[in-house]
Amino acid sequence: MLKKVSLLTFCLVFLLWGVALGEEVVIHDFEEYRNMRVEQANGGVLEFFDITSENAVEGEACAVLGFDLTTPDQTWSEVQIIVDCPTPLNIEGFKKVKLWVYGDVVPHNVIILFWDGFLECSVYGQVDWEGWREWVIDIDETVNKWNVENVRLDRIERVRIVVSDSGGVYKTKGQLLFDRLAVAFE
Repeated sequence: MLKKVSLLTFCLVFLLWGVALGEEVVIHDFEEYRNMRVEQANGGVLEFFDITSENAVEGEACAVLGFDLTTPDQTWSEVQIIVDCPTPLNIEGFKKVKLWVYGDVVPHNVIILFWDGFLECSVYGQVDWEGWREWVIDIDETVNKWNVENVRLDRIERVRIVVSDSGGVYKTKGQLLFDRLAVAFE
């Protein structure tokens, strides 16, 4: 019994030590539909969403999102992938947001939002490349962030990946693939 407790204690200390040394917390790996849903809003059209084993960059699958944000009479429109955390996620002290994105060359406005059950914060930018790229957003260096200092990062309940027309500026249509959403503490 003492050996089992000692082994468990060792494993827990090793895990916490790894996070303290700059490890990542994977929010979603897009291997399956677990804790995930999609929505469209205000004229944004969700053309399709799937988990596919074709073209995955990490693991065996990735998410593919087809959308149309070209509705001309709307002031804004969006589609989003929503990841609900089964238990609150502690990402306090994170330094980077990382998301693998397969772009289609068209500039799409992408926002990653973190909700603590009361307030939301975000980091955002443009995906305007072709093929896979790990999109890394450094919290200390980007100006493309909003409300990060006001959100309780020790109790994140939901994370959203939003493809938005950004108030009518990026009225685009396309397809993006997403893989391995994570935060890094380095």
